[in-house]
Amino acid sequence: MYASSLTHKLAGNETHYSIIKQGQFVHIDDLCLAHIFLFEHPEGEGRYVCSACDANIHDIANLINSKYPEYKVPTKFKNIPDQLELVRFSSKKIKDIGFQFKYSLEDMYIAGIDMCREKGLLPKHAKTPGNGITQK
Repeated sequence: MYASSLTHKLAGNETHYSIIKQGQFVHIDDLCLAHIFLFEHPEGEGRYVCSACDANIHDIANLINSKYPEYKVPTKFKNIPDQLELVRFSSKKIKDIGFQFKYSLEDMYIAGIDMCREKGLLPKHAKTPGNGITQK
């Protein structure tokens, strides 16, 4: 999901909260590198999960708020518990044959948000959250 889209959704469009409350993330470069890696390693057979990190809506909101406090992304979400257990997808199989992910969740969001800001797809300064639930 594009960073601008997610930031707008986190900033007040509650209909999308259930969709983005849990997620598994991989940078497109890591995904392409994983494909190349598997072509180059004949011991790699079958299907592979390619998930660099798992995160929930709270992790993402906290990450965006720490790097971009001007967006004032809410940290409380209607019908989503504050303590939300992660759904994890294991990339153990590809890691066990030597693949290493290069990009973290933070890398993905910073690059995405910065690019959206550069292109004018995200405002440099955001409004107060639209869901009426303020941060602690």
